[in-house]
Amino acid sequence: MTYFYDHLVVLEEITSELDVYGLPDDERAEILGLVHHTTHQHLLNVILNHLPREHHENFLTRFQSAPADPELLAFLKKEIRSDIESEIKIQAKKIKAEILAEITKSKSMWTLSGSS
Repeated sequence: MTYFYDHLVVLEEITSELDVYGLPDDERAEILGLVHHTTHQHLLNVILNHLPREHHENFLTRFQSAPADPELLAFLKKEIRSDIESEIKIQAKKIKAEILAEITKSKSMWTLSGSS
């Protein structure tokens, strides 16, 4: 699924890091699905935390019917005082860093257990 904020979120580094493992396609797809789902949940949280409560229902209704609609970003820019694009980018980078750290940790553990 595509979202109106996809151009603000760069997850290719995670994809590249996963490719190192040579996972079967179904496992790789499942992990990437979890990454996208986690990212989406965190970014929605950021948006709703910045968007005044009186606009939540309108935003969520519009988002549910057309999640890729670029007008959603225009709506957020109009209703949120802070730079929501920057907020989304910052949170996406934090999420990516956390996920990459977990992958690195897993790779280290996998390497250690594989060498025993």
